[in-house]
Amino acid sequence: MHIWKKELFNMNVEQYLNSEDAINYWIATIHAIGITKDSDDLKIYAPYGLSDIYNRTIRPIKHKYNTEKMYVKKVNSWKKRFDNLNIIEW
Repeated sequence: MHIWKKELFNMNVEQYLNSEDAINYWIATIHAIGITKDSDDLKIYAPYGLSDIYNRTIRPIKHKYNTEKMYVKKVNSWKKRFDNLNIIEW
């Protein structure tokens, strides 16, 4: 993410420590989830919970690497592809 944000938005983003660290800085809570297999079990990392996923709620994650412009662009893309979304404004 630190590479493409530099290329697309000319934004200097520190390199993430691991996948979990990167998920903390995604654009919206609805896609801030990681699933890995740990031995025979699935390990879920969802720092903002799962309720927004179940409720189709698009909520911004406000942090230093996210902007209203990026969030609105993503929301507009989702509106074109999905029905019945609950959009939380920036």
